[in-house]
Amino acid sequence: MNIETITGIATNVASNASDKFKGMTDQMAIPSVQMNMPKSVTDQISNLKGASVVTGESHFLEETMNPSRVRQYLNNPKEQEKAKGMKWLLAMMSKGDDASEFFPDCVKLCVCKQVEVKKMVYLYLTRYADHNAMCREVALLSINSFQKDLGASTQLVRALALRVLSSIRVPEIVQIQMLAVKKCASDSSPYVRKCAANAIPKIHRVDKDQLENLIGVLDRLFKDTSCMVLGSAVSAFNEVCPDRWDVIHPAYRHLCHLLADMDEWAQIQLLQLLSRYVRTQFCDPSPGARDARLANVALRSAASGAVAGQSAPRKIKRRVVKKAFYSDEEDESCEEEVEVGTPIADSGSVFAGLSSEDSSLDEDHSILLKNSLPLLKSRNSGVVVAVCSLHYNCGSQSSATGPVIGKALVRILRNAREIQFVVLKSIASMSRERPELFTPFLSDFFIKASDPYFTRQLKLEVMSLLTESENVQQILRELQTYAKESDKRFVCDVIATLGRVADAQPDITENALQGLATLIRASPSDDVVAASITVVRHLIQQSAISQPLITSTIKLLIQLFIEDYNALPDRMPEYGEDGKDSEGRPEPPALTSDAKASILYLIGEHYESNALIQSTAADLLRLAASSFLEEELSFKLQAVGLSTKLYLHSQDANVQQLVTHVLELGRYDLDYDLRDRSRFASALLGLLPASVDPSTVDSNALETLKRNAREVILSAKLPPSTLLGIVAPEGFDPKVIGTLSSVVDHKVYGYQTLPDWPEVQPDGSVREPVQEASPPEQSSNFYTDNKSGSDSSSDSSSGSDSDSDSSSDSDSSESGSDKKSDSDSSSDSDSDSDSSSDSDSSDSDNEAVVTAAPSSMGNSYGMTSGTAAPAGGTGGPQPDLFGSNNLLDAGFGNTSPPPPMNNNMMDMMGSNQNNMMGGMGNPSPMDGSMGMGNPNPNPMGGGMGMGNPSPNPMGGGSMGGLLGDMAGLTMSSPTQASASSPTSLSSKHVLLRREIAGGVLLNYQFVRGAPSGSALPIMVTFENTRSEIVKKIRLFGSKLNPTLEINQLQPGETVQLNATFDVTTGDSIAFELRTNMGSFSGNVSIPPSEMLAPYILSESDFMTSKKELGGFNESSSKISLTTGQDGFNNLPTRLLEVANVSPVQTGTNWETSGLGMWSGIKNTKQRVLITVKVDRTTMAGSMTVNSDDTMLSATLLDSLKKAVLA
Repeated sequence: MNIETITGIATNVASNASDKFKGMTDQMAIPSVQMNMPKSVTDQISNLKGASVVTGESHFLEETMNPSRVRQYLNNPKEQEKAKGMKWLLAMMSKGDDASEFFPDCVKLCVCKQVEVKKMVYLYLTRYADHNAMCREVALLSINSFQKDLGASTQLVRALALRVLSSIRVPEIVQIQMLAVKKCASDSSPYVRKCAANAIPKIHRVDKDQLENLIGVLDRLFKDTSCMVLGSAVSAFNEVCPDRWDVIHPAYRHLCHLLADMDEWAQIQLLQLLSRYVRTQFCDPSPGARDARLANVALRSAASGAVAGQSAPRKIKRRVVKKAFYSDEEDESCEEEVEVGTPIADSGSVFAGLSSEDSSLDEDHSILLKNSLPLLKSRNSGVVVAVCSLHYNCGSQSSATGPVIGKALVRILRNAREIQFVVLKSIASMSRERPELFTPFLSDFFIKASDPYFTRQLKLEVMSLLTESENVQQILRELQTYAKESDKRFVCDVIATLGRVADAQPDITENALQGLATLIRASPSDDVVAASITVVRHLIQQSAISQPLITSTIKLLIQLFIEDYNALPDRMPEYGEDGKDSEGRPEPPALTSDAKASILYLIGEHYESNALIQSTAADLLRLAASSFLEEELSFKLQAVGLSTKLYLHSQDANVQQLVTHVLELGRYDLDYDLRDRSRFASALLGLLPASVDPSTVDSNALETLKRNAREVILSAKLPPSTLLGIVAPEGFDPKVIGTLSSVVDHKVYGYQTLPDWPEVQPDGSVREPVQEASPPEQSSNFYTDNKSGSDSSSDSSSGSDSDSDSSSDSDSSESGSDKKSDSDSSSDSDSDSDSSSDSDSSDSDNEAVVTAAPSSMGNSYGMTSGTAAPAGGTGGPQPDLFGSNNLLDAGFGNTSPPPPMNNNMMDMMGSNQNNMMGGMGNPSPMDGSMGMGNPNPNPMGGGMGMGNPSPNPMGGGSMGGLLGDMAGLTMSSPTQASASSPTSLSSKHVLLRREIAGGVLLNYQFVRGAPSGSALPIMVTFENTRSEIVKKIRLFGSKLNPTLEINQLQPGETVQLNATFDVTTGDSIAFELRTNMGSFSGNVSIPPSEMLAPYILSESDFMTSKKELGGFNESSSKISLTTGQDGFNNLPTRLLEVANVSPVQTGTNWETSGLGMWSGIKNTKQRVLITVKVDRTTMAGSMTVNSDDTMLSATLLDSLKKAVLA
């Protein structure tokens, strides 16, 4: 949105507000007369009346201001006056006036504290920072202010500061600009990161040596999940380094999956980028198809076929590739000969799952084609054209995809005429080689009365290219109607189109010739007659027309030629004032030079085969010589050509003298081309000009030329190819469809051609996601047993501390993203440490075979303690951090003690302890109650002072969740693929439906407990619903760790595997499933209730926090349980299935009181409190959600109501 639009909107809003305010004050003035009001109130109303004269801010655009007055506003110490001065400057910019003289005054306002003024200042500085040398020098004085504002709390101010800083084109500050771009590329705001991407081309224009540094920033931006950022990154890549495919390799699939989510202009640029990428990284999916199409194009034209001399179908060689079934096998490639004119075999359609047996289309290639097809329904015509260009140049050329492309282009024809022109240009280019794409939509190219002339031209071209034997009669009827139009220029184009249609379908040539002869006799327009005669000449040259028809047609043309010169006045009819003769025939129009040139050419070519021409040719040449000097170049060239042919055909001295006269006229013409042609013809005929001395000429050479003159001049001529224009198919250079170069028919600055397909496909492993380094192998006594319990406990403690520190670093880094230092090395090392820690944890999770722990439901709403085998320790007292309960069972019954938990599980969950305990105070070393109850006599046990002491050293019911359920996990071999389901899981969610995934049903469940940093643990279930084996199953994604692989799934078999969702940069998870049935992609969004972590609170702490989070932080709604007693009893369990929260211990249980409390936390700082109160008699009640985040409370309330009451 430009400043003019912003100013206009602000003006309208201000004007409307002023009008409403004025009406309000007028109404308020009425009671002041009728009632006795205090003087102070009367004064206030009078002041309001005075305010009603404000007319908004439109006067900034309508009036002019003295520059000195504007400068006074800018230098005024009051913020309001500064804002008024900046509004005057923005209004001047909107009107196109030069406001650069105020640049020094505006630079001083960079330190202004008012955000509104600062925004306007930065808009002005962005416009004039590079206006001239003075502005650049002055802008350098404020660099410190720009750098300071890069750390402002408002994202718009940070973005504007970067825009201004990058707009200063001074090489000395490039390093400062680079630091600013690197800093903003890691900003927490997507808008600021987008501005960082937009600044990359600006820096590259100033200093080309910064290319490698800029590519490093681009590499980081391509990993962003914000489509706003990716669009600007793609634009910067196209300008800075359009051929650095190593930057695109790791982001290729990421870009393909997010293609549909980008804005429309980013989609166009990304499609053009990926088109060039595909042409360099994949082999041609239809090898030899283009050669076959070009050969077919030549055969479509009768004239082109005659030129090529192709009486029989020609054979071409095409390469056929058969993809190997297994990835470790090589593809088979061979060549075969295909006859031109035979249908080209499809290489597979992107509408169906492609198997390795029937398609040579690479899986990554197919991802782009599949993800781009939905964009054919885009409302932006540029996007549709870009998608069609992608499939036309890089697609599989499938017969299933083609009609969809054609239909999409025809759909966007119903737009403004400027868009119609570009779309019709694209259709015309595609119709040259693949007319079958648009043949079903022929009627959409029929011309309407409202079509402008340029649209009519292109529609006529498309109609001629779509001509087939099945639709030629329909096209002829349309052309016959168009020939009656009053626009003579358009009628001439219709006549030329008729010639192209006859070139494509020679069977209609004689009918077309007869129709043109009728039009020549009847039309009063010189241009129409000239166009008709030209097309008649083309038809006679191109096709085998019967001799009587040729004779009658030439006779008509000779008659017109003679009448035009009024050579036989006695035989010429007399025309009255109405322009008609005695028989009512109109006076024939005067012939143009082009028309007479065509007649002269036909006379010279058909001299030997037509007696009428032999008797009249000399007289016609004499008439031509009489007007030679007044005619145009085309006529003169044909007159010289006719004279040369007559000299060879006739030995009459008068004819030869006439020929010499015409050649002499041409020899001294002003046009150098005609002069050269005349002199060449004279030498070829052995004629010497009168001014040349015969002794100076080689007579033998002249005789040799004269002997060969007949073979040179009277040889057979190639017929003109009119169907495809003036350029032969093999010489046509097609431009990329949808570009400016394709519209103007020549290459313009910035045009990038499509590379040729590689003969050998490059290595595709460069697009595979980077795998994290696997943890070192553990010793044989890695798992806890009675003999090594002490050592294991020590290792577990150290591992827990390490993970805790890593997690703390990560959290602090995230919470302080707005206060990052300029040093990138430290932030990079932190992120690497965090990622490796997460990777180790997730890897160890996936090596476990999970065994379901027994549990039972009781009637108590209190947390109970579990028991576990003693694990040994360092000997000192330790706090009770974990409970053994399942969160789904906690507080709703007695839970049987789970099996012992080994120390490996403690290692994996070490970081979760600190995350969950954050903000709750440090526990006492001797107290398991964590400061919320009485001391626990057990140094390691206790239920946080809310239950009986537990003899379990790891006991306590405070946490439950993931540790309680995974306490009895037994580890299997690292190569074990399957895992049974743990007991503490959320409800099932569909990851990929079997209809989409080729018969494989994918579900996932969230594992309860505190997530490890930004990694949400999940369990994925693979189920084969097909009646056959599914092999080589692989599920992966940039936010799914680790990659899940299964060798094969038997029919009906189900396998469960553990993984994590990375929600660092958002709650949207893109993934891809690959099997031997094909490649399938999807995207899921994490529910807000699963982004929480359990938060342990006592009842008193819960009520205290709830009072703090009242007002706007509270969302409440009435609920009604329609399922009766069962719904009442299952409500707590159902809530814990859909939300990762912890129940709060109360003095009563749910069955008797109908009151339940649950607490959770998000991002270690946003508390979430859930309260449900239900009357058992009426089954009606209320649900309340309190949160530090106002939007989160309302969102959670809606999702919880739908899930719990479902």
